[in-house]
Amino acid sequence: MRLEARANHLVTELPNVIAAEEAAAKVAADDALRQRAEAARKANTKEAAELLADYAVHAARVAEVIAKLEAIDIETAAVNAALRFNPVAESIAGYDARCR
Repeated sequence: MRLEARANHLVTELPNVIAAEEAAAKVAADDALRQRAEAARKANTKEAAELLADYAVHAARVAEVIAKLEAIDIETAAVNAALRFNPVAESIAGYDARCR
């Protein structure tokens, strides 16, 4: 009889236990989302600014390198064109042919 009474009590308490577990899970999920939101806010305000500044420095350097390579390519093409009409030296292989 005592065991049956205890089982009946547990059955009646089950919805309350399930509701409490669901509430605790929601609180945990909400807290996790708040932490993710704070991390995303920090990444967007601080880390992204640092990355963009770093990118700007490197992008400027890459632009300089590309401009110099383009100037070399233009001069090489001009010299090779002139050498076709006046072959006083061998034509010049471009950097793209040498560096592959």
